[in-house]
Amino acid sequence: MPKTYWHLLSARRMPSQYELMSTKLLYYPKLGVAVRTPVSDFHAQHRARFNIPDWDAFRDPAETTYGTYVSTRRDREVFVQHLLQTIEGSDYDTRLERRWVSLLDRVLAPLRYPCHGLQMISAYVAQGAPSSCLAIAAAFQSADEIRRISWLAYRTKQLSLAHPGFAERAKHDWQRNPALQPLREVIERMLVSYDWDEAFVALDLVLKPVFDEFFGSYLAGLARRHGDDVLARILLSLSEDQRWHAAYAFALGRQIVAAGDGERLMQLIDAWRPRVLDAIGAASTLCDSVFGSPDLRGEFERVHTFVLVQCGLSQAQVDQTAPGRGRETGTRQLGGSA
Repeated sequence: MPKTYWHLLSARRMPSQYELMSTKLLYYPKLGVAVRTPVSDFHAQHRARFNIPDWDAFRDPAETTYGTYVSTRRDREVFVQHLLQTIEGSDYDTRLERRWVSLLDRVLAPLRYPCHGLQMISAYVAQGAPSSCLAIAAAFQSADEIRRISWLAYRTKQLSLAHPGFAERAKHDWQRNPALQPLREVIERMLVSYDWDEAFVALDLVLKPVFDEFFGSYLAGLARRHGDDVLARILLSLSEDQRWHAAYAFALGRQIVAAGDGERLMQLIDAWRPRVLDAIGAASTLCDSVFGSPDLRGEFERVHTFVLVQCGLSQAQVDQTAPGRGRETGTRQLGGSA
């Protein structure tokens, strides 16, 4: 075996493609940087501090490489593109319920703004990651968020062509609508949470599971019930990306707990969980004004309880932090493969 892969010799087997292409690619966590700059000082100040003896032991459960990422996302891109092309030149959008279009104007049109926040935070997690396997997973997650933003923007433009005035207030709503201000505040606070541990936990173990549940699974269910099968299928296709994001985040959460740092992990979760649940709960009221949806806070709490269990936290810690038990429907999608 070439000496380039010396770190894989102890396994005494032929390494996988994932191991060859993803492991031990970062030199600076142990060796530092050759030239000291303000950037290197910043990294040293805000580096990962979880008590994990070997960050390189982390493995993406799906073992995603550049090749497998491009292959799977290419197929999903083709699927979504075909869905959108099937309605162009047809009367699909004009046949949608007026009430449903009104809800999309409130919920879908501003959605690209928080999604762009998620993309920037995941990019930050990637560039400061303490191991190459983590950096690669987070970088692909950031790319997935760009895919989500692109398709949401495309669908928004289609609706604006069929319904003049649609999405004209999207930016104003993101900046001024009371239902969205708690979410905007949460995302802006995360954007200036520079400690790597906090940025990862706040994004991937607190905000994204609940955000993706509401703006993905729940909204897809509403779309299907109101005759918008195209949007439902787009959101469910994007949720395949989100299940992989959850899977790698849960894997790292379990590694942190196994290393004996579960208490600090729980402290970071506790610091963000109430404000995230409040923010998503407030955003969910956008549906109330159109369809009178029930209070979803309990559902979001159960989603997050499921997250805690998947991270390997003790039942006592879960019970103390999140009431209820992980549900079987809805949350079972979290943590699937890519």
